[in-house]
Amino acid sequence: MVGTEGDAGEKPGTPWYRSSSAVALLVVDMLILAAAAAGTTLLVSDAAPGWLSSGHDFSVPVPWEVYAFSVLGAFGYVFTAFVVDFDRTPADVLEYQFHVIAAVPLGAGVYLLAALLLGAGTDGTVVVNDRLVAGLAFIAGLYVKLTYRRIGAAAERLLPEESSRENRSGTADDSER
Repeated sequence: MVGTEGDAGEKPGTPWYRSSSAVALLVVDMLILAAAAAGTTLLVSDAAPGWLSSGHDFSVPVPWEVYAFSVLGAFGYVFTAFVVDFDRTPADVLEYQFHVIAAVPLGAGVYLLAALLLGAGTDGTVVVNDRLVAGLAFIAGLYVKLTYRRIGAAAERLLPEESSRENRSGTADDSER
């Protein structure tokens, strides 16, 4: 694992989870994640319209069910992993908990991508079957690593690097100049 060489009082090569600053940063990240997820839900926008958005309208608010199903999928992955191999180390337990945390923004991202691809209604909600959206969120949570890889592959196709775009258009990239 990568060490935290910049922390005062900690040896180079110390795993991140033994670094107080790395753990503190992770806690801050999770609090920001929770606030961002809460701010995008329909529950918050209905309870306090305009309060979190400062007058800006979110074009596609994320239903709380998307977060719930993506976290349920992640818990399904975690518990299944322990059923398959019950003799896990504490480091394994910690690693699997990151699947639960990662499922929150991933579920929202899959939902927003579905809204982009399948279209959004006039009220900002996605015009697809609610069961389909719940199933996609569950699968995204269940297969966090696979979903990230697939979204990454789609992003590479949609957003190619500058040099590869130039090479395809017939102009030289910076390395040839």
